[in-house]
Amino acid sequence: MNWYKKAQINTIEGQPKDCFRNARLTVKQNPEAEVVQGQVWSSIDHKMVNHAWVELGDTVYDPTIDLQINKNRYYELTNANIVNRLNSEEVQILYVRTGRDDLYTPQEIEEYRQIRNRLEESYKLARQYDALDYYEDYEENEPPQSDAAEEMLPKGATDVSINENGRSARGKCPCPKCGIISEFSLCADVGGIWVQCEKCGLIDW
Repeated sequence: MNWYKKAQINTIEGQPKDCFRNARLTVKQNPEAEVVQGQVWSSIDHKMVNHAWVELGDTVYDPTIDLQINKNRYYELTNANIVNRLNSEEVQILYVRTGRDDLYTPQEIEEYRQIRNRLEESYKLARQYDALDYYEDYEENEPPQSDAAEEMLPKGATDVSINENGRSARGKCPCPKCGIISEFSLCADVGGIWVQCEKCGLIDW
């Protein structure tokens, strides 16, 4: 028998047929773990289906079926095909940006990572020039307050929907470049606002 060190994972009460949400909520309670998205063999459908689970070390936790198992054994049983590996921060922000729990496309993931990299570079420059007041949302020792998203709303925002934790929001606002009413999303955790304009494309505001 192949023994492995079983990781300690805080489990959740997963919902049937909601694997992507289940995995996201699990890593929210286990920030050191990662969400794995891809396809697995379904003995019910008799075909490969889209699925998401959580990995920490050599342990797989599948919250949809409440299973903890050795990673290699899980791959063998499910014939797993891995498409995405996302850390806790990435999967939470992708959910905020897209408004859905899903198998995210390479384009969606790359767009977010490019924006994140630009924000990190801006923060480094701010530190260099002692301009940290502008980037106070980045300070790890001062997490966003419950009204953080409301305070970050862009000018002219309408149809606003604020997450119950007060740290993210979606809605419509004028594009900062051309003025066309466009959809926006924001996340106070990274101090970012993104506008999706049909004329100008994705804008990091």
